[in-house]
Formats: sequence, structure tokens, C-alpha cells
Amino acid sequence: MKKLILVGFLAFGALGFSRYVEECYVTGKAGRSVTCESAESGRTFQFTSGRLSSVSKGYSYKIYFEGTGYRGLRLTRAKLLAG
Repeated sequence: MKKLILVGFLAFGALGFSRYVEECYVTGKAGRSVTCESAESGRTFQFTSGRLSSVSKGYSYKIYFEGTGYRGLRLTRAKLLAG
């Protein structure tokens, strides 16, 4: 039973919850990297994989992503908010 519960937690963790930034202004885009600054906290997020082509420099997005910390994140979805 313990193994079943452990496997369930591991599988759920792998699928995981996406994190998001409510409003993030894209400050840089170069090659395989996108950098944006959160309007709420002022923190800078760096995305190095995922749907990088879905954002453009100079626009604000609601960004969904996977990963830990603030660097080397995987961008999963972006919704345009304003220019």
C-alpha cells in the first residue's frame, strides 16, 4: 500500500501543477532564451525551453511555466495582455 501511495505521489509530481506569473513584461528575447519581469513582484524570470516563439519583446503576458526557481524554466503557455 505504501508503494502504491508513493508511486501516486511521484506520478502526480511529474505531471505537476503549472506555475504562472499574472503579468510579466518581456524584456529580452535572444536565441533560445526569453527574459521577463513580473509586474507584481519585480522578479526576473528566464525561460530556456518550451513555447518561446509565442512571446515577443516589449509585450506583457500572463505566463504559465514549469520548473523551479527563476532561471532555466520551461514556458508552457502565454496569454497576451498588453503592448
